[in-house]
Amino acid sequence: MEVLKLQELLPRLNGFFPVTGEDGGNYTQLWLNGGEKMGLHKKTKTVLTELAKFFAKDVTLIKKQAAGVLGYSKDLPLLLTPQLVLIPVKVREASFKDEGTLGYAIFQNIETVQPVKEGIYKASLTFYDGSSLFTLNTVHKLRQKLNEAVDLIKAENRRVNLGVRFESLLACEESFLDRYRL
Repeated sequence: MEVLKLQELLPRLNGFFPVTGEDGGNYTQLWLNGGEKMGLHKKTKTVLTELAKFFAKDVTLIKKQAAGVLGYSKDLPLLLTPQLVLIPVKVREASFKDEGTLGYAIFQNIETVQPVKEGIYKASLTFYDGSSLFTLNTVHKLRQKLNEAVDLIKAENRRVNLGVRFESLLACEESFLDRYRL
């Protein structure tokens, strides 16, 4: 799938998660509003990279920024924009090396987190469209990730506001210098 196609699906996207294809390949399943699911012949990590590129961002830098705010560096919520934060969700156990276990749910589309006892699953994310995703994360861990997403949004808003204030100060300084130049 090209970046443009992912862009078109973004308004309907609830998340993207690793799945094993019929051929045993490591692929991604897009979850769209209304319960629609779409398979991609790409690893979840590749889909994440393409989504970040759409916003002119680098995943490594997004992770570093999140680690700086949250104080740890593994399985971080990822802020692409304040309106689009990705929550890491463990959806399966790895059967072989490099088989992805983490997918990403869109924070803004998550309605609730509930405990479940369905085989190996521990919690369920319910999206605003009514669809539910069973996860291997605990309810506590998922709620922690949701709270951290809020922390990332607040940190980004502070960063942006600081930039606005700095630009304001620069404008005042220029005005002052223009007024009192010798």
